[in-house]
Amino acid sequence: MALIQARLALLLLVWFVKGHSTSDNVLPVVSAAEEWEQLLITMHQNSNSQPGVFYGRSSPSMPPYSPPDFMVVSQRDVQKELFKPDKQTRPLPLSFKEHLLKATAPPPTTAPARQRFEVLCYIDRILIRVRKDAFKQNIIKDLKFGKCSVTEQDFQYYYLRHSMDADCGYQKEYNMDNFIYTNQLIYRPTGLIIRDEPFDQDIHCKFDRFFHSFKRGFYPILRGQTHYKTLQTNSIYTLTPQDELGNEMTSYTLNQLMQFEAANPSMSSGPGNQRLYIDECYVTPSSDPNSPLQYKVIDNYGCFIDSKVSESTFVIGDSPTSQKFVMPAFLFNTGSAALPSQQLYMHCLLSHGSSTPSQIAKACTYDSSSKKWKELHGNDSVCACCETSCPEQSTVNSQPVSSTFWTVAANERPTKTH
Repeated sequence: MALIQARLALLLLVWFVKGHSTSDNVLPVVSAAEEWEQLLITMHQNSNSQPGVFYGRSSPSMPPYSPPDFMVVSQRDVQKELFKPDKQTRPLPLSFKEHLLKATAPPPTTAPARQRFEVLCYIDRILIRVRKDAFKQNIIKDLKFGKCSVTEQDFQYYYLRHSMDADCGYQKEYNMDNFIYTNQLIYRPTGLIIRDEPFDQDIHCKFDRFFHSFKRGFYPILRGQTHYKTLQTNSIYTLTPQDELGNEMTSYTLNQLMQFEAANPSMSSGPGNQRLYIDECYVTPSSDPNSPLQYKVIDNYGCFIDSKVSESTFVIGDSPTSQKFVMPAFLFNTGSAALPSQQLYMHCLLSHGSSTPSQIAKACTYDSSSKKWKELHGNDSVCACCETSCPEQSTVNSQPVSSTFWTVAANERPTKTH
């Protein structure tokens, strides 16, 4: 017996919203019935929403222009080149003015008559619900969407919810303006007798490729933030904590003399009258040079300011390419009666220049017995500015360098690494 194709009315709702899409062929966790009801509520809320505030200039006798949220356009009307950023202002082209003025909000639509079945097309899935009371018998086993079966049912509807990537027998068509997915809703009874007329109903999910999206005016609120980034430099300098014999150290006890060596091995290939200088140094409890907790030990282009309150002093290095200094180990005050060990870092600004010291290239230590500043290499006059401020000068060859960490403890013996 030839099958008679039923002429069924079709309500096709295209809900093309990014927030409603899924990935990896995973369908929503909610049931098909819940998904359908949520969509109806959302559509009802959108249809009853009031127009947003429009910030612009308009005549008191003319209401503000209220375009729709979007308008489907053909590919031939897409003019992306008109919206490229430009340094100067320019008038809106006449061709686009016409499109803008044509865009009017669609008139309100009335709810369609109740249909035998309804379809929701998403970008990644399709949802069909079929009324049970439209059939005389249970058709769940014989109702198909292409090659796919009914997935859920309740007391009112059969639901067929399937991914667009499922093997349901989709036919895909791409043209200039649309993506179209086509399949069939099929009912072919298999029982001994037939009480409901068989049918094959084409289902088309059509997605428009191009839109003009309209946004009402708004005042942007700019919230600036400051981000700090440590500059990574290809430093040619090194800074190493040592013991008195020049061995690298990892820990000291409180008030033990710590020795540090700043070096620039590449200077050995440079002019013979060059010397390494330490412009400034400070200690922090973290590896971040921008740590808010800092203790300055050397400043003012080579003035060892910690030597005024301790045994700190500059020490002649093994060669002009290195500079050593010594200072007693200390701990940052945490306000606690206990003295837990602390992990500390030294950060210095190093430079190289003439072997003859100057006010901006020197190694000055305060001599408490004579109450005078003395330069490591004998020219004490360059240290006169250590009590005030040495003349600032841009030293283009200055580079920051940080040491590896060392630990200071109150009652522990120092350990050495070789």
